[in-house]
Amino acid sequence: MINDKNTFEDYLLNIQIDRDKENYVLKFAQDNSLSSQCSIFIESFSIIIKSVVFAVPPEVFQFVQLIKTDNSQITPENAIKYEIIPFIIQMLTLDTPLTVLSQSLNIINTFCYYSDILLKVILRNHILEFLPQIFSYPDPSFCIQTHISILFVNLTNYMDIPHEVILECARIFTEQAIIWAVNDKEENFECQKNCLTFLFNVIVGSEKNLTIEYVRHISKFAFSILVSNNIALLSLAAYILVQIISNYELILEPSDIFNSILWNYIKTEAASPVLRLACETLNTSTEFPTDIKIIWELLIEAMLSENIEVSSLACRLAKCLINGGIEVIEEALQKGILDVSTRIMNDGSFKAMKAITMMIRNILIIGNIQQQKLIFNHSIIISFLKFIEGYDSDEAALCMSAMNESVKAIIGIDTSFVNTFKQNIPFELMSTLLVHSNDNVCVYTKMILESLGVE
Repeated sequence: MINDKNTFEDYLLNIQIDRDKENYVLKFAQDNSLSSQCSIFIESFSIIIKSVVFAVPPEVFQFVQLIKTDNSQITPENAIKYEIIPFIIQMLTLDTPLTVLSQSLNIINTFCYYSDILLKVILRNHILEFLPQIFSYPDPSFCIQTHISILFVNLTNYMDIPHEVILECARIFTEQAIIWAVNDKEENFECQKNCLTFLFNVIVGSEKNLTIEYVRHISKFAFSILVSNNIALLSLAAYILVQIISNYELILEPSDIFNSILWNYIKTEAASPVLRLACETLNTSTEFPTDIKIIWELLIEAMLSENIEVSSLACRLAKCLINGGIEVIEEALQKGILDVSTRIMNDGSFKAMKAITMMIRNILIIGNIQQQKLIFNHSIIISFLKFIEGYDSDEAALCMSAMNESVKAIIGIDTSFVNTFKQNIPFELMSTLLVHSNDNVCVYTKMILESLGVE
């Protein structure tokens, strides 16, 4: 059981319809770019009326006469006053002709998308009880399935819809969404995307009220999509898993993501979601996985991507991978990670530069003495310090703390490092960190200079 149906019924009973006049304007009437929706409504409504002319209730007939001469009468107020929504919802049966059913769903979707009030009225008229009746509607063109999937996406829009409604939609539509999502006929592609978007909405909008059984069921399904070759669906499936990890603390096997997914799709349009999924998977692992395949050449190429999101996520993943220890660090250094990092620090995005800075910090903490010394002998150390200079955050202090411990450790083994440090890092740069806005940065900088014998 995903949702207690009584909870949803209580929500329906407590729906308040705000009758303030300003709310009785369809959103598309306020936006010229969406004004075409008015003519679309008239076209759809006309098809329905012509098909069921002898069964049109008097109040609906009055509405038809009203809008014949004045399109501005198509308002939420009149839709409610003339009982348009109950009339349209009654069309949702297996006996309704395909064209009429399609246009009825089109109108309901329009109302849901462009009017908060009508969406509430639609829910009050038990739309969720009618929809399952038409899940099995025979339509080889997948038109009805697509309309239904769009409607469930609208009904689970987590920015506007309360979680009670989202949970009820999950209870009603999840299994059907999965069935439609795995149907890979070309005509069904839009429906497939909508079904995956619906599942994404449910995970995000559920406010952590889903059962663990449901979450595991969805994660297993999403992972099955990941091994497909459909990039668009793969991206959505990856985003679903990212949200499951974030909202429900699900732990995935890193080897499943790295060895089967990441390196196959890192150079495709799905790069961003699979990189994000890889990062989240590593972050939730209790121990660094020793059985994952790391292809630094592909990751470095992604770090240098012109796509800002891909670049920043690849840098973030590199930072996470460095936690793998000395051997992983050595391999990254041999592949030229420092040269690449310097390029990114010169012209990359803020997120990418931040990730690189934290990666350098990790090397200073985890790396052996030779690896740490390599940092101080490379131009990356200047970029590292310049970023900290303008970075007002506790993370800046963490970086300087790591640098302080590294400097002390290296000097303890090799006193000649003092001269190396002074030759490679201008005192002027260090002096600016003595007056950093973060007090701890100032403290650690002073400690570093004291270790170097600089007063």
